[in-house]
Amino acid sequence: MMNLPKVDSLERKAMLDHALQETSGLLKIDSTWWTFNDGGGFPNLYQIDPGSGEILQTKKIAEAKNKDWEAIAFGEGFIFIGDIGNNRGGRKDLSVYMIDTSDFSLRKNLKFKYPEEFGNPDCEAILTRDSLLYFFTKEHLDWDSKVFSRSLKKGKEELKYLGTLNTESKVTAAFSKRDTLYLLGYKESIVRRPIVWKIPWTGSGFPQQELGKAFFINRNLQAEGLSMLNDSIFLISNEKTKSEAQGLWTFELPLLTQ
Repeated sequence: MMNLPKVDSLERKAMLDHALQETSGLLKIDSTWWTFNDGGGFPNLYQIDPGSGEILQTKKIAEAKNKDWEAIAFGEGFIFIGDIGNNRGGRKDLSVYMIDTSDFSLRKNLKFKYPEEFGNPDCEAILTRDSLLYFFTKEHLDWDSKVFSRSLKKGKEELKYLGTLNTESKVTAAFSKRDTLYLLGYKESIVRRPIVWKIPWTGSGFPQQELGKAFFINRNLQAEGLSMLNDSIFLISNEKTKSEAQGLWTFELPLLTQ
């Protein structure tokens, strides 16, 4: 596994409710936790108890469709849900739903397209930062991640290409805290062991991967969501697979990456 340092602190936090077998993202807003199912499911956000995995409430996003929801982020008082899954590369209706947290109504449908020279990639990771929405692609051939951005609130817009991160994995989630970018992904083989990147990201520049660290989790998990319980403990979510039920897991970074 690229001779990466290993996470030894992984613990199952909870089994997720049966209705969340295809959980595909994780978001913390203040003291509340939210998740959703991916493509073909209901256009719902589910508030969950991270300690028990139970659903506390369900919010249907009226006027939204869940063609292939794959990512979630929060910024400037809004939730952003990425209907951006594109495994086969044929979608022309990619968009991000902008949700008002006061009543969970659909404020805007932020449609977008990639610059023509990049084709129509798959993507499962977004985040907000400095009034921009960032996209981290999931590449199925070269296993890097191309980074794009767009405004948070404008209408249809072509994404701006910022650069490529050599993640050596298929990126499934992105999360930032202060001046650090965290990426979650996996290297696909017989098993899917998660890989997590910790990358400095200061100012308005590009993430400084040359100063970053990567490490792997020695567990066969299709990890899809990433956030933090507190300043040191991470929370990840995984879809149900033949080898593992849907659930929530905690871990801390090895000391050498702190």
